[in-house]
Amino acid sequence: MIAERILAAARASFSAQGYATTTLRSVARAAEVDPSLVSYYFKSKKGLFEAALAPPDSFMEGVRKAAIAPPPERGTAIVTAMLGLWDDLAAAAVLRSIILTASHEASALERLRSLFSHQVLPAVAHSLSSTERECHAASSPLRWWGWP
Repeated sequence: MIAERILAAARASFSAQGYATTTLRSVARAAEVDPSLVSYYFKSKKGLFEAALAPPDSFMEGVRKAAIAPPPERGTAIVTAMLGLWDDLAAAAVLRSIILTASHEASALERLRSLFSHQVLPAVAHSLSSTERECHAASSPLRWWGWP
């Protein structure tokens, strides 16, 4: 409960003010907790930042379920799963924060790219033939996030 309050405050601060301006004390103040609790739960500002950028569990659950859809329906299933996350208010708040933070923090953008490269792509690629894996899994989703 306390850790969730701290994370919510951190997400709001990182997305509005950026990493450099956010302090552990300002997050503690916004979460209405003692500053020592921020360090207790997250060890450091970097640890808090990484935790704040972690996608909700429902994110990868949706990707994994969509990835096992029959090939002709897989793309639609993945897009539907991603859009469906926005119907869950808690997941939407986390995703919004991640996207806003990534819009002005290079390390957050890299974290988002890493999420797709190391979690989403492997989940989707696992269910493809080697030819499909090479052609589709490595190119299309990367283009969504600004890669050529």
